[in-house]
Amino acid sequence: MSEDRKKQFELEVEKDEELRKVKEFSLNGWPICKGKMDKELKKYWMIRNEITVYDGVLFYNDRFIVPKRLRQEMLKLMHEPHMGIEKTKKRGRKIMYWHGMSLDIERWVTNCLVCQKYATSKPKEPLLVHDYPELPWEKIGVDIMEWKGRSRYYGMERR
Repeated sequence: MSEDRKKQFELEVEKDEELRKVKEFSLNGWPICKGKMDKELKKYWMIRNEITVYDGVLFYNDRFIVPKRLRQEMLKLMHEPHMGIEKTKKRGRKIMYWHGMSLDIERWVTNCLVCQKYATSKPKEPLLVHDYPELPWEKIGVDIMEWKGRSRYYGMERR
């Protein structure tokens, strides 16, 4: 993270009331009981032991926690290569976190005009109807698969 981006995160954490409280709890200790917390902070209860503060920036394990005002910008950066929903989620989960990030990524990618324009529509393959054999072992199916980069053929068809 660049020094400018770090300062931006520090400032936004201080402006974000929710994350400012999370930062205070992380530094000074969390309440003993989840019930004594504000409603919006309860979502951090399960991960409270993994939240740390380093140079004014909040981290969840090794991922930085993104303040609300920077989330749109982070979504834009994550989705810059237009890799689709799952790859964008995977890319984002490596370095950042916020509650509801997966849903925000899904919405962002679904509404992306570039992705909509170039989305590959996979046509459904027609169901192949086979005639029933008259005798046992008259017809044998074949399964084709790839394993460790090599094609394998199992079974054979005989008539």
